[in-house]
Amino acid sequence: MTLRFILGRSGSGKSDHMLTEITDKIIQDPRGPAIFYLVPDQMTFQQEKALFNQDGIAGSIRAQVVNFSRLAWRVLQETGGGTRKFISSVGIQMLLRKIVDAKGTDWKVFEKSLEKQGFLQKLEQIITEFKRYQVTPQSLQFYIDEIDSFVHQTPTEKKLVNKLADLQYIYEELTKYLAQQYIDAEDHLLLLNDRIQEATILEDAEIYIDGFHGFTPLEQQVIVTLMKKCKRVTVALTMDPSQTEASSELDLFYQTIHTYQALKDAAMANGIGLEENVILDGSNGRFENRPYFAHLERYFDTRPAPVFQDDAPIKLAEAVHPRAEVEGVAQEIMRLVREENYRFRDMAIFIREPETYHDLISTIFGDYQIPVFIDEKETMLNHPLIEFIRSLLDVVEGNWRYDAVFRVLKTGLIPSTNEIYPLDADAIDELENYVLEYGIRSRQQWFGEEWKYQRFYGLDAAVQTDDDLEMQKRINAYREQVVAALGDFDQQIRIVQTTKELCEQTYLLLEGLNIPARLEQMRSYYDEHGLLEKGREQDQVWDAIIQLFDEMVEMIGDEEISLATFRAILEAGFESLTFSHVPPSIDHVIVATVDHSRVSQVKCTFLLGVNDGVWPQKPPGEGLLSDEERDLLNEHGLPLAENNRRKLLDDWFYMYIAFTTVQDQLWVSYVLSDEEGKTKMPSPLIQRMKDLFSQCQDMIFLQDPDDLVEAERFITTPFKTRSALTSQLARYQRGYPMRSIWMHVLNWYIENEEKFGTTYQVLQSLYYQNKPVELSEGTVEKLYPKQLKTSVSRLEMYYRCSFQHFAQYNLRLQERKTYKLDAPDIGQLFHEALKLMTEWVISEGRDLATLQKEDADEYAKRAIKKLAPLLQHQILMSSNRYQYIQQKLQEVVSRAGYILSEQARRSGFTPIGIELSFGERSPLKPVSIMLPNGFELVLRGRIDRVDQAQNEEGLFLRIIDYKSSSRGLDLVEVYYGLALQMLVYLDVIISQSEEWLGIQAKPAGMLYFHVHNAMLSNADKIADEQIANELFKQYKMQGLLLADTDVVKMMDTQLESGSSDVVPVGLKKNGGFYTYSKIASDENFADLQHHIRQLVYQAGIDLTSGDVKLNPYAYKQRTACTYCPFLSVCQFDPVLEENNYRKIQNMREEDVLAKLKTELKEETSS
Repeated sequence: MTLRFILGRSGSGKSDHMLTEITDKIIQDPRGPAIFYLVPDQMTFQQEKALFNQDGIAGSIRAQVVNFSRLAWRVLQETGGGTRKFISSVGIQMLLRKIVDAKGTDWKVFEKSLEKQGFLQKLEQIITEFKRYQVTPQSLQFYIDEIDSFVHQTPTEKKLVNKLADLQYIYEELTKYLAQQYIDAEDHLLLLNDRIQEATILEDAEIYIDGFHGFTPLEQQVIVTLMKKCKRVTVALTMDPSQTEASSELDLFYQTIHTYQALKDAAMANGIGLEENVILDGSNGRFENRPYFAHLERYFDTRPAPVFQDDAPIKLAEAVHPRAEVEGVAQEIMRLVREENYRFRDMAIFIREPETYHDLISTIFGDYQIPVFIDEKETMLNHPLIEFIRSLLDVVEGNWRYDAVFRVLKTGLIPSTNEIYPLDADAIDELENYVLEYGIRSRQQWFGEEWKYQRFYGLDAAVQTDDDLEMQKRINAYREQVVAALGDFDQQIRIVQTTKELCEQTYLLLEGLNIPARLEQMRSYYDEHGLLEKGREQDQVWDAIIQLFDEMVEMIGDEEISLATFRAILEAGFESLTFSHVPPSIDHVIVATVDHSRVSQVKCTFLLGVNDGVWPQKPPGEGLLSDEERDLLNEHGLPLAENNRRKLLDDWFYMYIAFTTVQDQLWVSYVLSDEEGKTKMPSPLIQRMKDLFSQCQDMIFLQDPDDLVEAERFITTPFKTRSALTSQLARYQRGYPMRSIWMHVLNWYIENEEKFGTTYQVLQSLYYQNKPVELSEGTVEKLYPKQLKTSVSRLEMYYRCSFQHFAQYNLRLQERKTYKLDAPDIGQLFHEALKLMTEWVISEGRDLATLQKEDADEYAKRAIKKLAPLLQHQILMSSNRYQYIQQKLQEVVSRAGYILSEQARRSGFTPIGIELSFGERSPLKPVSIMLPNGFELVLRGRIDRVDQAQNEEGLFLRIIDYKSSSRGLDLVEVYYGLALQMLVYLDVIISQSEEWLGIQAKPAGMLYFHVHNAMLSNADKIADEQIANELFKQYKMQGLLLADTDVVKMMDTQLESGSSDVVPVGLKKNGGFYTYSKIASDENFADLQHHIRQLVYQAGIDLTSGDVKLNPYAYKQRTACTYCPFLSVCQFDPVLEENNYRKIQNMREEDVLAKLKTELKEETSS
């Protein structure tokens, strides 16, 4: 019964010394007393491998490599006491969730933190810490009472008492649950400690403890008990043998010296004999014949330190961002393997920010075909089966909400049961489109009557076509498969009450859907494709879920809980589930974190992300107890784990370990910016390396290949080199220099790859221009019939952007329709409602001018009631919110109707056409234009309203367009074809007036009526009559009128002089117009009419000749791309040389009219 220490600095050969001793003893007496080699969890695999790779050992019964858990299992297997069911960390967190939910809201401190993600994990950590430091609920209560007894309490003490009260309650309740039935990892150690003396396997045994830097009080107690029982306990510690007492807390080896002293004192207190320390000076260690690394190890924490003047295999690198850094490491690994004959297993990468580097390393190393093992547990939350169960319970609890249902479906675990209409990925997308468009949001809709599929065009319901009926049949077949798979579960899970029944129903559903077989298929697929880790995950996730259910049933199976609590407990369990990966091969690069991994036998070490604040690392948040609170507890005799300040100081020791694991090659790199582009500074360790080694003054600079001339290091694998070659050739095209080696690389691809293969396609991108190709004559003939029927809005879109028109009308691309009320829907509703109101007034023999406020309210109510069921699949009737919106829209329509009647009372114009259409089988004929290429352009449309008035000069017609936006008529937009509608409509009614009305009419103007909810911003108190007048002014129409005072006065009969409240003009007392008036002469209207016809004619020629351009307009602050749904299709980018906006010059209205006159004269003269 003795204690012996093996002491030495890093690389001195402590582990090798132990392995040699164990090997000698096995060879001398293979059946002798047991030898246990006790190491941390992360070291068991590699040390077991190292032990049995020793010369002369093929296997062993005597020696075993164990961690504390495995040692406990081995002892309890012999002595008994292991009958209590083991509860995992997952089970603990689920119990904590139940305890928290059961208490409700009666918390002193934790109430606001309970639902935060990660809170349960922190709670479990602090309770585990209590157990490790042998703090019981009773001792917590003792310290609460002690601090409470103080007459004067500081704010920190008051807060600590409240916090400890919450923790004491949770800890005590958890202890009650676990008592006599369950055992967790910490209780395992307590039980081990109690049973060590009874274990015959430990008689005369020898214990070798390696890889630890410190122990918790509980682990230390186990070691002391082992000392009492076993023949000898040997402990290896990394420290300077000449310094067995810490001079200060800043000492590099403070942690291990503290451990050394604690074990030594405990041995002496218990009468354990102390053997002489084994001192290793490193002369036969890892750094033998490597003076540079011996220099690094010796002077790592010594200041000032001598500079190593000779060459050393150390490289310092700075990278522009993490991706460039990982690329540089991958290239260096490839170089070492190819040129210096290293194996992948000889290399290890140490990182500090796994969330930044894991995905990058997996992806980039995969591209370079470097086998890699990332030694870090990965959460199971993202596995399809976990997501399936989480979403499934969300479906039931959320009453079949859209997002929850489709999260379930997109896991791919709902089986397809209809051979004609299989529920595959395309079917799920189609079903999702329907659900989004028709507003399927509840269980009642999924389980209710058959879904209907019907196309609506505006507010007109079309008859169901055969295609619609087929689509309806298909959608309902998909729905039935979903309901058949989940319906029974949905009903049963609402009935059952106990935890056991809830678990049973969930398990029965998984079995019913044949989930185990699906997971087996996934495993086979991954195994066949060489993804062994992914394959193993399928077994692990099923086993973890079954264990989760077992633990829940064991612990709280007979208790009645709500579905919400069941879901919360499961969520807590799922959050703590992780995959345990084992290395998939013998030859691979290891990626490890500095803190948790114990990697040895490494020849080449790569340290990544050596940035300030990371190496060494500022500890994360303080957890549930702050440093100040920990210090306070320590003062009262309740020591817990180290505070953050001590952890930061200890982190320098971990830096030392990481830098000295190397044997042959050392790479240290840092980044200048993170993945978001934020600047990062190098760690002080970078400067430390420069101080220690003269050759480290020169840094390797890691950039992307398109920023480098000297990019030869990117020539690695065919896959990765191809992108670097493309970048270099692109640089060369832009006039930058390029090394001749890249031409050899290009020739290699030409000789070794197919002509039209991937490399050919990639290199073609160098000559790619983002320009659409003109349509061939054959394509035009298939797209356009000889009689091309179109609308004015379609031609306006063509002039906004030719490609936008092509995408919408030729390719017929559409955005996914969603169940919501958009501005165009509201605009349609306003149009149709005002049309109906006007039609009803006329059909009842009334005049619009006689309409009163009450009449407008009644007509609006009738109109909205009729139209609401036709708008967006009855969206206005779907909820209380939308019914409120319907009421507001009704008020807008009523107000607009009344304002129109007010305007009619002040006008000499009367409506003669409401929603007047022109086209085939319409009151007015279509506009037909024969094009020189044999096509006929036929324009159709519908005019909101046409008014007439007559005086001695003849018949005048004006058109009014109802708009839900406040924009007027901009002649610049008219000139460039962006606003053709009003002038085309005016041209139609004027040119066909004689045939339609029996008399040739003249244009009076065109006006926009803004349908909106007018608001007054005047803060002063004003009379009701003045309010009415001000509101009336808000509805003043915009547009362009004939410059004729008599015609204008017919539009506003109350206008003698001044500004009109009805139309956009102002009359002077002498009969002239104010300059702000929107007017044009007869000649101007004729010029505009001629120009519009030319624009329509030219658009027809361009369309039918297959002309497609990427030419979005840009006018003032507006562009065609601003709200364009096809921007992701055309990829228009003004940065590209070939992509330019068609910039429209701003002009005054008189300049536009003058320009039109000049162009017409030039055209006539030519």
